[in-house]
Amino acid sequence: MWQSIRKKYDDLFTPEEEKAKRYKNKFTEAFSKFPVKPLTTEEELKFYVSLTGDIFKDFQAYLNLNQDTGKYLVTGQNGCGKTTELHYWGSKLDENYTVIMCSLLNIAEENEADVKDILLLIGIRLIQVLVEMDLAASVGKSIEFFYQLLEQNVNHEDPEQLSSDLNLLCLKMKSEPVSRKTIREKMETNLALVYKAIDSAAQELWQATDKQPIVIIDDMEKLALEPAVEIFYQNKDKLLTPVCRIIYTMPLMLYYSDQFIYFRNKFADYFPLPLVRIYDKDNKEFGKGMDLFDKLVNKRIKAADHFEEEVLNDLIIRTGGNVTDLIRLVQECCFMRIQKPKAKIDREVLDAVMKKWKQKIYKLLDPKSRSILKKVYLTKQFDQDKLAYFYLFLNEKLILEQQDHDEWFDIHPVLRELLGLPEEPGFED
Repeated sequence: MWQSIRKKYDDLFTPEEEKAKRYKNKFTEAFSKFPVKPLTTEEELKFYVSLTGDIFKDFQAYLNLNQDTGKYLVTGQNGCGKTTELHYWGSKLDENYTVIMCSLLNIAEENEADVKDILLLIGIRLIQVLVEMDLAASVGKSIEFFYQLLEQNVNHEDPEQLSSDLNLLCLKMKSEPVSRKTIREKMETNLALVYKAIDSAAQELWQATDKQPIVIIDDMEKLALEPAVEIFYQNKDKLLTPVCRIIYTMPLMLYYSDQFIYFRNKFADYFPLPLVRIYDKDNKEFGKGMDLFDKLVNKRIKAADHFEEEVLNDLIIRTGGNVTDLIRLVQECCFMRIQKPKAKIDREVLDAVMKKWKQKIYKLLDPKSRSILKKVYLTKQFDQDKLAYFYLFLNEKLILEQQDHDEWFDIHPVLRELLGLPEEPGFED
């Protein structure tokens, strides 16, 4: 009670300039807590909220019951939180396994990646982890082929230099087209040596730590469809050969492609990570999903101190269940309050932010796109004959894949007004 009275007193008697400064500082701090990036560090993962139900618990239970060397696929729509989820998985699995996190983008561009790049990355990261654990001596001859690729003499004496040399090999693969071509050609005729290095390093890690290694490769979901088909379908056996557990991320486009059915059962399991369900097929709000996003915001800031009543709920609805859109919308609302300091984010701020979003999206819509999107909105399905549009809309988040008791599609809430579609009762302001 006294705090409420004190606050009202401050509001009445604090000079406007001082209040503006306080509000600006408040929203500057809030802005910093909503970076549009995955949570990857231990410090950042304090903000983690589980958005995928029991998927990880089931996966963890399966791992604990089986000591095989299975390979797994993880996919999901852009912005669903895959990278954050995988880093959370890694932090929890680390209690019983040696987790090796790595990114495809450390060695290749997503539109130009090759399966050999991925195998090389796995070998490099396993050896680097051995070096980090002061187990460089156990690398043995498995490192020799990597130095042949670098065209350098083998370095067994300096562990730090060894790790640096392996980083140099990644850099050459990513940024030097001539070196990349040469390295891939050498690997093509010597893949057995790469597998031997991977298997040897994985076995050494397992013996030294008494924890089975699990390699998690992020950013493979960014692959374009053509290289993804080549890697996962045409070269699936190469991905399955290493004798260690590996989690590969995979583009959602490939999940819906004709090829997926022909390779999915070769992998131990696959996990499509869902968007948060904010509403159902009838466009009625889904309370559990709304609460999850509300919890995610309140883990970073006290929402009641930053949003006027019901404004956060309206913001959450407009994300369509996409966590990246939630982070971006809150950040942009905070930015507007930094520019025009007031006590809270109100409906005027949210409307202004949404107007900017609509202007950006409008440029992506030609007449045919509008027609297709309206049909998705009405039927909750997508015409698979229009695959080029399907993949474009998935990538641009113009359509959202929803998982309820079945899989269905809807257009992003921001599109409704742009396409002249009426707002449903569940989405009224």
